[in-house]
Amino acid sequence: MARAPLPTSLEEIAERLRLSREALDFNITTMARLIGSPSSAWHNYEAGIRRISLDQALRLKRATGLTLEWIYTGDISSLPPHLGDKIRGQITKETKQSSR
Repeated sequence: MARAPLPTSLEEIAERLRLSREALDFNITTMARLIGSPSSAWHNYEAGIRRISLDQALRLKRATGLTLEWIYTGDISSLPPHLGDKIRGQITKETKQSSR
């Protein structure tokens, strides 16, 4: 029986970065600019190829309000309410779509 990935896994962090970008209504290029990286780097973070560094996550936090707790551990309660609500809505929508 396969185990669910840990919230701190590269795969889960990548998924939270994608959800966050979509909740902010930003594209990959915009997210990359916010952290001072090329678009290819952000793509690698969302694809689960590389883990976002602490320095880049801190830049993202300052620019968007996303929290390190959310990015690295999945603690959605640490997010500002408007972001948390948008991300919860996305998760619910995606869960409903995948169960069809």
